[in-house]
Amino acid sequence: MQDNPEMARQIEETLREVQRWDPSKHPGNEELIERIRTQVLPNIEQLELQLRRKLEGKDGQVRSSAAERVPQGYGDAVAEYFRKLSKSK
Repeated sequence: MQDNPEMARQIEETLREVQRWDPSKHPGNEELIERIRTQVLPNIEQLELQLRRKLEGKDGQVRSSAAERVPQGYGDAVAEYFRKLSKSK
């Protein structure tokens, strides 16, 4: 993030926010979990989107596209799932 100080600042702020809302420090606190869901996760998703857009012009991807083995007996169901996904575009 050396070439984008604003993105680096957003990442630092989000990391501090994640550390501040650490649910392991307050187990069973439903209000805390809800705050994480409504405040922290949207920030992380926004950063991911920004990183994806930044990398679109490059040859990298944010998420791994490594193929995983499909458990025996589920091959047809997985193939059908991906066929349906490709048709919805």
